[in-house]
Amino acid sequence: LAPLQTELQTLETTRDGFAAREAELEHDIAEAQTDEERSVVEAAVNAFEQERSANAADITRVQERINEINEEIRSLEEAQRLCEDWLVGQDRCYRN
Repeated sequence: LAPLQTELQTLETTRDGFAAREAELEHDIAEAQTDEERSVVEAAVNAFEQERSANAADITRVQERINEINEEIRSLEEAQRLCEDWLVGQDRCYRN
């Protein structure tokens, strides 16, 4: 679980940096004068959008796996509690 939480934190940090990069690209778009500059900026925007989409997908994947693991933990803890309750009941039966 800990490695997934670390991965999620890294992905979220990357995501948080996208706002600054987006602002830079918006500035670059406004400043592009020639067709060549516009082409370069367009390629940068496309790469940025792909990176941002991949990051969002990775965040979703990791968060879903963390949720699955947490649910497994809750289920196991509940099963353990039920077993302990059953054992306590069995102990009472043998004492009487």
